[in-house]
Amino acid sequence: MGVFMPRRSALALSVAVVLSGTCHAGISFRFTGSINETIAGSTRVNESFDRSDAGGQGQVRFDEFPPDSDISRHFLATSSAGFGYLTGSSHAEFNKDFVGGGNYADGCYSGTFSLVSFDDVVVPGPPGPVFVSINAHISGMHIAGASVNANAQSLVQPSFYFNDGNVGGGYHSVYVSGGSTQITQSGCMVGFTGSNIITSDGFIVQANVPFKVGIGFSTSSSVTCNYDNVSNGVANTDYGGTMTLPVNSPVFNLPPGYSANSAQAGISNNLYTPPCPCDFNHDNQVDDADFIAFVAAYNILDCADPAMTPGCPVDVNYDSFVDDSDFTVFVAAYNNLLCP
Repeated sequence: MGVFMPRRSALALSVAVVLSGTCHAGISFRFTGSINETIAGSTRVNESFDRSDAGGQGQVRFDEFPPDSDISRHFLATSSAGFGYLTGSSHAEFNKDFVGGGNYADGCYSGTFSLVSFDDVVVPGPPGPVFVSINAHISGMHIAGASVNANAQSLVQPSFYFNDGNVGGGYHSVYVSGGSTQITQSGCMVGFTGSNIITSDGFIVQANVPFKVGIGFSTSSSVTCNYDNVSNGVANTDYGGTMTLPVNSPVFNLPPGYSANSAQAGISNNLYTPPCPCDFNHDNQVDDADFIAFVAAYNILDCADPAMTPGCPVDVNYDSFVDDSDFTVFVAAYNNLLCP
């Protein structure tokens, strides 16, 4: 059986709609989320959000865990967009522990999309056309599991844009059906390990002339089953501290003699500086939730330790360790609470 991707066409449509709305000047943000359940072709749950506030976070969820029922459902979609970062997490889960109820399909889905774009990027250097590409760092994980009477899929899909045109991306999918697992990947997500620098396709800009670039990010989780059977399925796509411009490495790949700058994106001499590096969960404040994340990483210490969160986001001075020097920076941000 081929890979089941019931929502990829919908995601592609949402990308087209988003890009058509980002032609105004300046920096722009967009982050959306939706949860949906259909039973025998009829919609039972359908909730969503669509926001454009910098540093905000949106969430929709549905929980059905009746204490005296043999059926439970849980859907969750959370995303955000800010200066140089995007996040997205989705979850779909269905459990039914008895036979009977009707020979029809029960489909559970959650998905997110986020986008940030900047239109003041300049590549200073000798005049003329310059061949460039964009780098980004992505970290997170996704899983899927299902009984033989169900299938589940988790999918992550980053994308890059130049002047609102797509310049690359890819996807990584885990699909489970009939007790077997299939992993598919494409583009910049081939070989994804959970924490990677990914790169766009190459494109041509004019030196010393401002241009627009964007990064986009989608997640989706889905579970389907025949309602007449005992069925259990879960898909979780967790990229809550996820796609950012790279730190301590070039944002753009450029030929010798050229650099890149963007005041909107915080890029100077082709290096990105995060505006609020201690806001680990990207809720625009440094609070107790970030403190808990810091303590967990501090106890592990080494960013190379397999127990560390992929990408080591708590290493705020980027020396590959979470130690007292990071704690000094974190305490100052924690006392200020709100991100600048």
